[in-house]
Amino acid sequence: MIFDQAALGRRIRAFRKACNLSQSDLGEKIGVSYQQIQKYEKGTSGISVHQLLNISTVLKVPAERFLSSSSETGESPGIYDAPDPDTILFMITEEERKLLERFRSLESREARLHIFQQLKVLREMEESLSKPSR
Repeated sequence: MIFDQAALGRRIRAFRKACNLSQSDLGEKIGVSYQQIQKYEKGTSGISVHQLLNISTVLKVPAERFLSSSSETGESPGIYDAPDPDTILFMITEEERKLLERFRSLESREARLHIFQQLKVLREMEESLSKPSR
């Protein structure tokens, strides 16, 4: 049986997006260009075990989730084309889950936009504080 690189790439992409990371962000964290991440995700470039483990670590997803075991499941590679809701909930912390629940409970679109804007400002402030001063 031949392994489906494209299916692996789709799973990497789905988990990367679920973690709200760009291709550039992921590439920077594992030491490759965003173009290389594009090639992994399209299935046009093979991925080493070492890089798959790096991606697994960054995305906080067990490496097995990127690979299917046809001998165990009886299914062909590609059974995990995208994370299911249970997997996404597994990937977030309890604090993040509570934040999401409270955010979704807001009925006012204006209130949600206000919260979103506040988070954006806090992130920018945090980023500016983490940059070394010259």
